[in-house]
Amino acid sequence: MGVIDWIAGVGTKRVHVLVIETPGASLLRMRVQAAIAARGWVEATSPADADALLVCGNPGSPLSELIGAVWEQIPSPRHRAMLTEPGTLLEFLDAIPIALQNERSQRADAHDRPQHVSMSPADGAPDMTRVDTSDTPGMHHSEAEAEPPLPDDSGHDVSMHTDTMYEGTPQKNSGSNPAMDMNMSGPAGIPLAEGDQDRDGLEMDVTHLTLGPILAAWPADLVLHCTLHGDVVADARVERLPSGVATTEQPAVASQLCDAAARLLSVIGWDPVARQVDRLRNDIVSGVPPQDVSRRLNRLITQIRRSRTLRWSLAGIHAPGARPARDRLLGWLQSAQESLMADEKRPFHIPVGELALSEVDIRLAVLGQELSTVRLIIASLATGTSPRVVLGHE
Repeated sequence: MGVIDWIAGVGTKRVHVLVIETPGASLLRMRVQAAIAARGWVEATSPADADALLVCGNPGSPLSELIGAVWEQIPSPRHRAMLTEPGTLLEFLDAIPIALQNERSQRADAHDRPQHVSMSPADGAPDMTRVDTSDTPGMHHSEAEAEPPLPDDSGHDVSMHTDTMYEGTPQKNSGSNPAMDMNMSGPAGIPLAEGDQDRDGLEMDVTHLTLGPILAAWPADLVLHCTLHGDVVADARVERLPSGVATTEQPAVASQLCDAAARLLSVIGWDPVARQVDRLRNDIVSGVPPQDVSRRLNRLITQIRRSRTLRWSLAGIHAPGARPARDRLLGWLQSAQESLMADEKRPFHIPVGELALSEVDIRLAVLGQELSTVRLIIASLATGTSPRVVLGHE
């Protein structure tokens, strides 16, 4: 075995996998995350950190262009796969180290890959092909290399230390096709903000920005088209992507609720606790006895309930008609514990106003909010969770 083979073998013992969920493939994504953790691999948080790209489900045309842009930013050696059936999961994961160590195919891939990522979205696709791999979610593109984000005016610390934000390119608003209406006169081809007047007659910078759906801890089917006055959302339009998974199998109630809680905790920046909830979700998906998971979950609920930092971080984060974010978080975890100790086939009571929110509800929730707070609001709504799951707790 040569030196190159030895280095390749060492480098593929702890593979970094960037997992992309397509609409309707949440259970498949959870199984992938559980299998990655079981192997001691790492779930990548950005293209630059990834060795492999694993797409869960069959993406439609709106997502294909964006996934292609993300793929082109993964450094060589790299591997790409699309998983549509859980039965082939282990085979897909076994093939990743082999593909990464294939010197001939990796050299050919490095030779053939384009030197520049295409910035033009396909016709009819959401304008989300601007890939920002900075560690400063919620910032404008021109601020991508700035210092970590500061708390917003309400005092919420919205720094997400390991998240990656995939934002759309700001564009002019003329009511025509966004792909044909981009002003590329700004620095590095990034269009500059327009000038406009708000209702008080003051001159404001107006930027049009699209968020989702590969944004970390973001619902796979949600696209949010924002009009920003400075960094405040002055208007928003919600778009839902169709599901590309033809299956009726749904994740267990407890796994969905733990998944929603882990996403909210990661957006807050409480990564150690978010990883603990992730492990509980992985154990549920992997079939660990419910009693063992329930005991650990109970200790975690007590820790979260006593945290003053968490109470401060989520203060004031709520949507019209919905409960405060902290109450919803605790409700998800408490309901998950109850469902672990009960018959999963028993119908759960869903409080009025806690069902999956409509596009209008989501729009009202983000209007008037700073861009850095939008992610917290979306994560607290758990819009990607099945409507049959309890999203609140009485």
